Amino acid sequence: RMISGDRRFLDKTPKNVLKIPYLIRLFPDATFIFLRRDGRDTVNSLIEGWQVRQTPSYRVPQRLELADYRGRLWCFILPPDWRRWARTSVAEVAAYQYASSYDIALEDVRALPEDSVVELAFEDFLRRPVKEATRVLERIGLKPTEPVLEMARNLDRYPVVTNSAPRAEKWRERAHQIARVWPLIEPTMERLGYDVTVRP
Repeated sequence: RMISGDRRFLDKTPKNVLKIPYLIRLFPDATFIFLRRDGRDTVNSLIEGWQVRQTPSYRVPQRLELADYRGRLWCFILPPDWRRWARTSVAEVAAYQYASSYDIALEDVRALPEDSVVELAFEDFLRRPVKEATRVLERIGLKPTEPVLEMARNLDRYPVVTNSAPRAEKWRERAHQIARVWPLIEPTMERLGYDVTVRP
């Protein structure tokens, strides 16, 4: 209430995916928008972010001895048991971040009341942004206002922070890396409902 008063407050901090039980204790009437995304695209983006390393998220106590990075700066989500991956590679760390984050979130979301979770596929939102934005807003009890719909109709005018321009199947540029970590992300992708019959 100190931040938003009587208005709805939206937070999209990625690392909060690991804190759902804590957040529901703080905000018992919260609604969670569970955004799922194809593992190949997500891992590709994580690899790219690790390589650019403009905004590392953590300085870790154990030095990382990755095949393609050495140092103490960890990028993005820091899942439990991260030390196991400190001597692997950026691609393996990215795959672990994807799989562990979604696996933890899926278990935590199952424990929530059904009406407190709204599911949204990233790919569906890109294909039909107005329809999906309207559906999500209505599910959380908000009216889809014209400024929001205008933004949904013109997503390309509202770029987000990325390391390179978004494009369909951008992960194919790193297909060889994605193929090597496929066994790490395949079970999670299947749990999320993605077709895993076609491998990278």
